[in-house]
Amino acid sequence: MDSLMTSAMAGTQALLDLGGPVVAVLLALSVLGVTVAFAKAIGFVAAGVWRSGMPADFWDLAAAGQPAAEAVLAGRRDPVAEMLAAGLAAAAQTGKTERIADAMEATALGRLSRLRGGLGLLEFIAGVAPLLGLFGTVLGMIDAFQAMEAAGARVDPALLSGGIWVALLTTGVGLAVAMPMMAAHALLDGAVRGVSDRMEAAASRLLAGVPQTVGQAAGPPAEPPAPSSAPGPRFGPSRTPSLGGWKQAGGGAADPTAAPRPDGLVARRD
Repeated sequence: MDSLMTSAMAGTQALLDLGGPVVAVLLALSVLGVTVAFAKAIGFVAAGVWRSGMPADFWDLAAAGQPAAEAVLAGRRDPVAEMLAAGLAAAAQTGKTERIADAMEATALGRLSRLRGGLGLLEFIAGVAPLLGLFGTVLGMIDAFQAMEAAGARVDPALLSGGIWVALLTTGVGLAVAMPMMAAHALLDGAVRGVSDRMEAAASRLLAGVPQTVGQAAGPPAEPPAPSSAPGPRFGPSRTPSLGGWKQAGGGAADPTAAPRPDGLVARRD
């Protein structure tokens, strides 16, 4: 074990001696990126990001307005369950769809914002590492050709080839740093997008059932809501969340330009 650590340290030192400050910066970025990637992966596992969907009986309990639905959510630790718990809590206080949608939207936006934290750094490292490597190569080529110029007529081809491979070393290091960072960012960002899609589907399903039974006084069964063609809630990273698909529209407004009907009624505009 000690010999392995010694070899690794010697190899790193040789790499730094050949590549100079550019390789030092790249190695520092790689250590930072690996640390962030592992920390995010561990955090995602602890938060239940890769957990499967809700139990089948949860939706029946939620539609019936039974407290057992909240007990099901209390035993789970994942972003979708947190959003649904906020929706059920709002439904227990009021039967208004707008209040339930607002509560779920606020919870979902906060949870997704925390999940995306640090992913921008991985994306930055994946993008800037190849550029730093290319920058080091350009600097190395400049040094090589300056050495050729100083040698004059006594130019040694080995001098040029040695300068070129040392210069290309920084490009190789930059690519070696960028590729794992790009893969880690793609994996973690895909997990966040998956959570966003599951939140969207769960919110739409909850709003389709819970507002009809929770928070309403006892009485005759309520008529089912009219189907809406508005889009559902969107939580994706490249789109702004909207409550347009969560809140049902009211009745049509009277058309001021419509001519009076013989029975005295005014035509309504859809």
